[in-house]
Amino acid sequence: MNGETTPEYFLARAFDGGSVAAPLSLPRIPCRAESVTAGTGRRARRSCRRLLPHRSSLGSVLNAFRRAWCALAAAAVLGLLLSAVARVPEQVLKSFGDASQAGSRPVGVLMGADGVLYGTTSGGGIYSSGTVFRVSIDGSRYAVLHAFGGNATDGVTPQAGLVQGGNGMLYGTTSLGGTNKAGIVFKLATDGSGYTAVHTLAEPATASRRQR
Repeated sequence: MNGETTPEYFLARAFDGGSVAAPLSLPRIPCRAESVTAGTGRRARRSCRRLLPHRSSLGSVLNAFRRAWCALAAAAVLGLLLSAVARVPEQVLKSFGDASQAGSRPVGVLMGADGVLYGTTSGGGIYSSGTVFRVSIDGSRYAVLHAFGGNATDGVTPQAGLVQGGNGMLYGTTSLGGTNKAGIVFKLATDGSGYTAVHTLAEPATASRRQR
């Protein structure tokens, strides 16, 4: 049987030091006979491998069902979240209808460290040159902190929102006004106090001026 393939099933024997013991009846399993040489003796060794049963088709069906169920559950949760977001009503916090007081054409908004919204308008206000305003996140406590154009050197017509510095002050720019009529960089406190022109901008020099 050395080097030859045995029948698909066989009756195994137990080997002990070269002497054959009483045969043992074991479950029949497929095997293959191999010859090995150990020292001066020659023994037959059968390497056997149990045939694995075919994978149950029912298990495959259950796995497919489990994957489909997980996908449906994820889709249902996502649908609920989207539905909840869709039901959030839109709320108008402030209507800039009275340009002479509240300003008009808002151009930016910032949530300050205190949780209040701060912004600018490019028009309106008592000087019709824009404003800095504040409003709570529920739409209450609207107030104009500064109306641009109150004097000849003040900036007018801001075209961007505000930033808040580490000192709590609000900073912004205007596109026009100032001593050079080219805009300013300004700052003010969140209550409207301390308004100051930090820097006055200037028009770029013309080509003729650069040649001089």
